[in-house]
Amino acid sequence: MPNLILFGATPLSLQAATYAAVQGFSTIIMADTTQAEKISKAAELAGIAITSAKNYQDLPLQPWLQNPEETLAISIGAPWFFDKNFLENTLHGKLLNLHGTHLPRGRGGTLFSWQIMSGQRTGMCLLHLMTEVLDAGPVVDCEEFIYPAHCRKPVDYIQCYEEKNLAFLQGFILNWLKNKMIAPIAGQPEYLSTYWPRLRSDVHGWLDWSWAAQEIERFICAFDTPYPGARCRWRDQEIILRDAWSQALDGHSHPFQWGIVTRNNGQWLNVAANGGELLLECVRDESGKSLMLDIKPGDRLYSSAGDIEQALQRVVKTEGGLELQRKKHS
Repeated sequence: MPNLILFGATPLSLQAATYAAVQGFSTIIMADTTQAEKISKAAELAGIAITSAKNYQDLPLQPWLQNPEETLAISIGAPWFFDKNFLENTLHGKLLNLHGTHLPRGRGGTLFSWQIMSGQRTGMCLLHLMTEVLDAGPVVDCEEFIYPAHCRKPVDYIQCYEEKNLAFLQGFILNWLKNKMIAPIAGQPEYLSTYWPRLRSDVHGWLDWSWAAQEIERFICAFDTPYPGARCRWRDQEIILRDAWSQALDGHSHPFQWGIVTRNNGQWLNVAANGGELLLECVRDESGKSLMLDIKPGDRLYSSAGDIEQALQRVVKTEGGLELQRKKHS
């Protein structure tokens, strides 16, 4: 019986495992405890085995690797960075990684937020061989698609991405089942590569009211559901912004006017912005309370210099989660 090992406990990996089981695979999902808990009940209902460990070196892999030629291994949002020894000696250089950009462009994390900010509408289903260098291994299979017009927030992109990639993985699993071959179709030229770091809303979500109205709209969308939201200040209070729309504005506004609330009809705020105005349908405080009826025309929304400076800092993945990158001491 062929084996399918999926590293990373995500809704997509569960759907792929369920499909593979129907095709005759013996399947298992391996992740850390945090990931595993999120889908453990759904996995139990689907009859899919799931196991967790803090470190990937502690995963019970040997029973699944007794016949490497009959084993397909794919990382779908795995929580670990695998080292060279593990990839080459334990998994025989055959671990695949599912990625959502046009590699080598768009390496890194928080892919959908970066796409929304840059206005990119094309998506990617892509499998590449995993190496110790992040997102750098040869491409094995890929398929491009367009995100529909209704996709504005990360949650929209995630849903579309999972639908497209499930169909893509189903086709790949069937093809692999026929010939048990993993053949690279293209390498990744480094001179075309780009990398975008991970984002954390409370660190990076501070908007700058000097940006163009459309840039602010995209920025707010990029941190919207399922993320904690973009933010700025109102009367020295930190506020969370969602559901933003930009539109053109007749006449010219001076930079000193940008961020001033010009109208509040109880359903949305009109806010003066660079090259237009911003319509905000959801403004809340940190506890989640709506501030729509509290903010008055003439009030200013703003971010302090310290807020904007903080947003330029980098976060890195640690055992405790995403934390600010600290200066190394010699």
